[in-house]
Amino acid sequence: MVGHTQEIAHRTWIHKLCSRSMCICSSKRWKNPHVDDVIGGGNEIFDRIMTTVRKEFDFGAWDVGNFRFKGRQISQMPNGEIVCDMEQYKHELEQIDVSKADKTKPERVLNSKEHTQFRGGVGSLGWFVDHCCPQLSFQLAELRRKQASPTVQDLLKLNKVIRAAKVIESKIKIRSIPVEHLRFMGVHDAAHANLEGGASQQGHLILAVHASITNCRVLMSVLSWQSKKIKRVVRSSLAAETCSMSTCQEHLDWMRTMWEQMTRGEFVLENYEQFLTARPSILVTDCKSLYDAIHKEGAAPASTDKRLAIELAIVKAKAVSGETDLRWIDARYQIADCLTKHASRKSEAVLQKILQEAQWRITAEEDMLDKRKQEREIRNSSPYDEELWPTSE
Repeated sequence: MVGHTQEIAHRTWIHKLCSRSMCICSSKRWKNPHVDDVIGGGNEIFDRIMTTVRKEFDFGAWDVGNFRFKGRQISQMPNGEIVCDMEQYKHELEQIDVSKADKTKPERVLNSKEHTQFRGGVGSLGWFVDHCCPQLSFQLAELRRKQASPTVQDLLKLNKVIRAAKVIESKIKIRSIPVEHLRFMGVHDAAHANLEGGASQQGHLILAVHASITNCRVLMSVLSWQSKKIKRVVRSSLAAETCSMSTCQEHLDWMRTMWEQMTRGEFVLENYEQFLTARPSILVTDCKSLYDAIHKEGAAPASTDKRLAIELAIVKAKAVSGETDLRWIDARYQIADCLTKHASRKSEAVLQKILQEAQWRITAEEDMLDKRKQEREIRNSSPYDEELWPTSE
C-alpha cells in the first residue's frame, strides 16, 4: 500500500515515514477495503497519504473524530484523549427466553435451536466484554467453555451475565501521555484450582501509563485484557501465579514490540529485545512469594516442577537485566482480581474506578508493608472493634 509497510507483529498496516506519523488500520484485508471496516489515525502526513488512498479505493462512510465503529462509539476529545464506549450496543443485547418448566430442569442439555441461540448470545456478549468490559471477562470465559454442550443452567447464567452487562458503565479512556514518559505495564493475577478438574484461571491487563506511576497518581490507559484457563494443571498457587505472570509478560512484550516498530524506523524484529530495553516495562503482581522468589539473590529457587522453574527463570532474567521492573501490590488493590474468579463487589469496584478515572498509582513495597503492619497492630489491639478494621480503597 502506498506510503505504508506491513507491520510484522500484527496483521495491520503501519505508516512509518517518521517517528511522529503513524497509522494503525484494523483491517485484515487492506487489498479489498470495500468489504471491510477500517479505522486509523495520525497527523498531517497520515492525512495526505489517506487522501491518496481514497482516490484509489471506494469508501462508503468516512467519519472523523466522533463515529460508531463495529458497535463502539469512538470519540476524540480536543486534548487528544480517545473515549470508546458500547452503551448503545449493550442495551441491544437480548436475553434468551426460558420457560418456567425448563427452569425446573437446569441439567437438561439444550436442543439444537437453543444451542444455536446460546452460541449466538455468548458471541454477542463476548464482543462487548472483549472490547469494553474487562469486569465480566471471567464470567465470559466460563460461558465459552460451556459452548460444546450447554445446559439450561448455562443458559440461565448467560442471561444473568447479560443483565449484569446492561448496568455496567462500558467506557474505556485512552489518555494522552507524552511519548517520552510512556511505559507499558502488565497487571496479572491467578486463581489456583478454581475450575473443573482442578484447573486454574489466569488473567491480566495491559496498560499504557506515565513513568511516574510509582511515585504519584498518574494518567493511564487500559489497552487490552485476557482471562483464560491455564493450559496445564498446576500444583500450587505459586505455580499458577508464575504461569499467569509469564503469560502477562508475553502479551506485554508483544504490545511493546508493536509500539517500537510503529515509532522507530530502524526497528528490526530479529533484534527486538535490544529495542525493548530502551523503554522498560512494569510488571505488577500481588503474589508476595513470587515477588520474593524473583528478587532473591542468585538463581531462581529449585522446584520439582521443571516447567515452573523455567518460567520463573525467564521472568527473573528480565527483571535482573532491567528490561522489566517487577512490583508488588497488596491483594486488596489488585485490579485484575475479577478476571480470574467470581470476585467481590469491592474488587469489581476497584477495577471500575480505574476504568472511569483512567488514573492509578503503585505504592512503594516498603510503604505498603508498613501499612499492613500498622493494620495488624490495630486488629490485634482491638480485635472486636469493627470500626478499626481497614477497608480496601
